[in-house]
Amino acid sequence: MTNVVRVAGIYDEDGDGDVRRRELLVGMGGLSGLALAGTALGTDRATAQLEAGLAGAGSPSPIALPELRRQLGGTWKAFTATRYTGIAERLPGLIGSAAGGRDASTGAEREAYSAALADAYVLACELSVKQGRDGLAWVYGDRALQAARDTGRAPSITTATQSVGMAMRRMGHYTAATDLLVRTALGLGADKGTAPP
Repeated sequence: MTNVVRVAGIYDEDGDGDVRRRELLVGMGGLSGLALAGTALGTDRATAQLEAGLAGAGSPSPIALPELRRQLGGTWKAFTATRYTGIAERLPGLIGSAAGGRDASTGAEREAYSAALADAYVLACELSVKQGRDGLAWVYGDRALQAARDTGRAPSITTATQSVGMAMRRMGHYTAATDLLVRTALGLGADKGTAPP
């Protein structure tokens, strides 16, 4: 069964239905063009925000770890829901807060802030990939890996390594990406069956 959509006013008794149909189609085409332009503008804005995150444009003032984790969790949910522009706007602040917290703390608290920073960088890497900004993705992946290594935590290190490896592959550096992934796995004891969960 075929559904028929009727648009009021397209056909009338004066016989100018074809003209009105053309006007409707032209108007719809204009809306499509605006939608595409909006998408491009959104992408440009997201890229500008991603670049701002690299330049340290976010607030360096730390926020409490539970709040930082809550905000990161919400931002990851937005990423899963493909609300990329909103994420790009939040990332510089999250990165700045995580970096500020790391720099202002010591011991286990510093490691926890470093893990949050690595997570924020991984998110920025993933978003850069979605935006087709592979160069930015590689830089963010590398920063994620540096922050993850500061934690000494296997989950942070493996996630960050996977991100930077993905960015390297997208830039055509297949062998180097594979070497990085294998070295990390071996460094975590994957060949001995001693790797942490």
